[in-house]
Amino acid sequence: MKENQRLTVSGALTVGDYRRHNNYHMKKVKLIYFIAAFALFFYVSYRSMEGSWLISLIVTSVVSFLLAGFVLLFLILMINVRSTREFNKDRRLQKEITYTFRSMDIKQKFEKSVNQYKWSDVVAVQEQKDLFQLYVSKHHALILPKWFFDKEEEIDMFKAMINKYADTNQIKFL
Repeated sequence: MKENQRLTVSGALTVGDYRRHNNYHMKKVKLIYFIAAFALFFYVSYRSMEGSWLISLIVTSVVSFLLAGFVLLFLILMINVRSTREFNKDRRLQKEITYTFRSMDIKQKFEKSVNQYKWSDVVAVQEQKDLFQLYVSKHHALILPKWFFDKEEEIDMFKAMINKYADTNQIKFL
């Protein structure tokens, strides 16, 4: 890869892209809520059951799993509602974004404003099946849907640039 190579991609995020990003971002929280809800429902249900311990265990597990699943579905619904509201209120998220990746930096351009990040500012990179998340802090990510890229070669070039220039060990590609 050439040292002065540059990659430019652009597009406007959709509400679906933003929802998917937030659901990926909250993956651990959703897992923790599911496990906590399952454990709570299991404890309460098992304590109130009478009869054979094996039947109580099976019935309690099934009921707890279903109830924890409903809690998880409710959490996903709330994440989607919050994400949609946030997306609709933040006009900047809805504007065309142009990213320019070079060996020195990452440039993010909205209409008249430009944000510039050093590769060392990237603390983690996550590849999902439909988007990339470049975290510049624990809660702030540059969201790059894969449809921003014109060709598969651009995605490969982008991954190579991340591997070469990103100053983090937290890189997870599919």
